[in-house]
Amino acid sequence: MRTLAYAALGLSLCAVPARAANLVVDRDGHATPSNCNASTVTPYLTIQSAIDAAGPRDTITVCPGSPYDEQPVITKPLTLRGKGDATVRPSPIADNTTSLTTGNPIAAGILVTETTGVTIESLTVDGADGGGTDCLKNPVGIYFRNASGTVQNAAVRNMRLGAGLEGCQGGLGILVQSGEGATADVLVEGSSVHNYQKNGITGQGAGTTLDAMRNRVTGLGPTPHIAQNGIQLSAGAGGNIQKNVVANHVWTPCTFEQCLFVSTNILLFNPAEGVVVKGNTLANSQVSLYIIGSGGSFQGNDVTQTSPSDALAVVGGDNTLSSNKVSHAESAGISLDGDGNSVRRNRVNEAPIGIWNINGTNSIGNGIQTNNFFNVGEEVHTGSLFAPGRGALRSAHSAPSPVS
Repeated sequence: MRTLAYAALGLSLCAVPARAANLVVDRDGHATPSNCNASTVTPYLTIQSAIDAAGPRDTITVCPGSPYDEQPVITKPLTLRGKGDATVRPSPIADNTTSLTTGNPIAAGILVTETTGVTIESLTVDGADGGGTDCLKNPVGIYFRNASGTVQNAAVRNMRLGAGLEGCQGGLGILVQSGEGATADVLVEGSSVHNYQKNGITGQGAGTTLDAMRNRVTGLGPTPHIAQNGIQLSAGAGGNIQKNVVANHVWTPCTFEQCLFVSTNILLFNPAEGVVVKGNTLANSQVSLYIIGSGGSFQGNDVTQTSPSDALAVVGGDNTLSSNKVSHAESAGISLDGDGNSVRRNRVNEAPIGIWNINGTNSIGNGIQTNNFFNVGEEVHTGSLFAPGRGALRSAHSAPSPVS
């Protein structure tokens, strides 16, 4: 009867979209999408077998239990959803793709490549058994490679190399990367990223848009091994970084007198114009927000405990900094190395310098107006900076250490 009805309407059965399926993965072979303790047999004992069987827009439910010792690869639009403490933990994590910027191998816990419409949610990716014998190993928790989608309410942890390799410039929580003329557009929301070696969340490449919202990104704290970054946009990547809590990025060899590199909570290293960084809570770093670029908007961020450098450091022009709150900075609350920046309605409490205007002038270069200062030695300083009691003359910033 249904066939006749479609025929009467002049419609082909082929025009009716198939209903998306819900596949379920459980290590003990018994589960339903709504009940991981059900006695119903499921044919999917591994995440990859369910991915291979899934059609476009299907959902795969991953049940908890012993960790899944695999590195799933996703090349089609689907939803991968964990239940309970479902965890992907490859042991050891193996190279399974390459970086689009360097061509070097990457060992991705979950690889999403050359597709769109992928959602990863409520799933843990753990690199605790990653190992590695040299700096060529680069473990990455979740890698969107020329791919788009969403990472929501995930946990990514322990993307680190083994003993003796702590200074290697690899080990990333989440990487979104585009190249070869392709694009990547990813929302990372409500996720926990911690105990990584180099960066927490990274967007890279001129075709990349990364929106990082309401995440918790936590570095190692004081470490002599590596200059970490919490969230990074670089090499032309754009996007929005809003309402995140980012903390504990401190490279201990960096001091006021000598600092080759600094750790950052948020690093914008030649990003696309129009990046918005708004409403983030940033604490305990050497430069909490480091901007090398132009045309960005930085509003309503709450920044505290910056040592030994500047809380908000800008290298570039035509940026807007407004309504940020800075407290307890050991150098400048805000530093400006460029012209045409608008700096208004910011609040700086407890810093030797409120705003350090390195190159511009208040009336012609940078617009510095209606800011509030409390417990600062000098509200606005223009030119190079001599630090009383430290015997040091500063005229430029220490360099950040981005992921290449």
